[in-house]
This record gives sequence, structure tokens and C-alpha cells, in this order.
Amino acid sequence: MAPTEISSTSATGQPLAVRLLSLAQRGAGLLNRLSETLISALFMGLIDDEEFQKWDVYPHQGSSGPDDLLNGMAEGFQPWEKQVFEAAGSPKSGKALVIGAGGGREAVALSREGLDVDGIEYCSELAEYTQSALEQESIDISVTSPDRFEVPGEKGTYDAVFIGRYYFSYIHDRNERIEFLESLREVLRDDAVVMFSYFDRPEDPSSNLARLFRVQTPIANFLRKIRGKGAQHVEVGDHLDPNTPVFHHHFIRSEIESELKGAGFSATEHGFFTYGGWTVASPKS
Repeated sequence: MAPTEISSTSATGQPLAVRLLSLAQRGAGLLNRLSETLISALFMGLIDDEEFQKWDVYPHQGSSGPDDLLNGMAEGFQPWEKQVFEAAGSPKSGKALVIGAGGGREAVALSREGLDVDGIEYCSELAEYTQSALEQESIDISVTSPDRFEVPGEKGTYDAVFIGRYYFSYIHDRNERIEFLESLREVLRDDAVVMFSYFDRPEDPSSNLARLFRVQTPIANFLRKIRGKGAQHVEVGDHLDPNTPVFHHHFIRSEIESELKGAGFSATEHGFFTYGGWTVASPKS
């Protein structure tokens, strides 16, 4: 009897080699995420918050000067930012504040919409570069550099606030974020709008990525505890950037809503874009 021939093609019509390649690629992707998770857990456990906080000006540290900022300023809103602005009711007048103003792109975009704009940037070097570039273009926007997390201004100053891309995620610790929002609330008018984006994580706790976030937290906290740094607690959603030594927090929607509520805000709009989520909030809890 002739031996049975084993087909190299599956019932779905895909060659066996293609199916194996697909499985190998998925496995490699999972291993890569797992290694990143373990590295993140290890170094969040071994390095103190204060060291990471020196890097929260990422990715702007070392900007080479005002000339490099001019092209970026001219770009205006990105599509998702325009969506957020429209979801906030597209305020066309009044005074606006950009927190984490960076190179000034969002501030210039808000100014073009008719708002009187101030900016704050916690990296003093970048704030100087940006202010110089604005003055070079005769754009009437002031960018200053207060102490980290400080939100200067008189009570009831601003009608709108735009927190620069992802900056809210770079604030480590729920209590720190709530205190930041509370200080922000002090400078807002009662009918003001706050717009910000953040890194997100899967809502489904059974997803592989959600599991990986839960894996790194107890490892990091165990390392901190044995080092006597247990008070610097790592939360589920905290992560270490794989390319730059900076903390950022990945939120699920309920965390955003809870932290806003804790600071006297209420979320009015939510959405997502390619790299994260966004929220519009009101200082009316």
C-alpha cells in the first residue's frame, strides 16, 4: 500500500508554511511585549520616581533652537486634536491655556481660532526656545516655565485649557494627577472646558496586553518594597517607555472619570485616536 501523502495546504486553502509563519510572528510579538513588560517592571522597581521625573520633559530635552520649531508651529491641529476641539464646543473667544506647550503648535492653532493664548512648558530650555520662535514670527503668545505641576494664574482666568499631547499620562501617581487637576480647576471659569489626551490600555481585562500590564505592577512594587521604597507605589497601567527612561500611565476610561471627579470635574466627551484616548471635561462635578 502506498504511504499516505500529507497535504501542505490547510482546509482553509492556506499553505502550511504560511500558517506556521503567522503563528511564529504572533509568538514573536508576544515575546517582544513580554520582554518589554519585564524590563519595565524591573526598572520601575529599581529606580526612584525622582530620577524618572527628571525626564518628564521628553521628548523635548535637547531641542537645538528656535529655528527647528517654526515648521512645527505652522502645522496647526492634528486631525484628532481638531476633533477634540470641536467636541469641546469649538470656543472661538476668551482666554486659553496650553499646558505642556512644547514647541507651540497647539498654542498657535488655538490662537488661529480666535483665542487669547498663554502657554506653560515645564522644560525651561524648551520654553525659552519656543518663546524666541514665537517672537521671531511676531505671534502674541507667552510661554513660561513654572515649577513642575504648578499652574499659575488668577482664579477664574481661563475659558479653555488644552493639556499638550499625552502630558497627563506623564504625571506619575493618581494623587499627584488629582492635585494637578485641582490646581488647574482654580484658574478656570465655571463654564470652562478642558481638553487632553492620554495613553490608553485595553478595557477588556482578559486581553493579553491587559494581562501584561498586571504582570509588571507586583514585580515593580515587590522590588520597591525590599528597597524600602514602598511608599512610591506603582499602579496598574504604569509603564516605562521602551526608548526613553520616563514613566507614563495607560488609562482605562473609568480611571479618567474617577480622577476627574476626585478633582471636581466631570467628563463630557470621550474618544480615541491611533495612539491613545482623549477627553473633554468641565469644572462642574
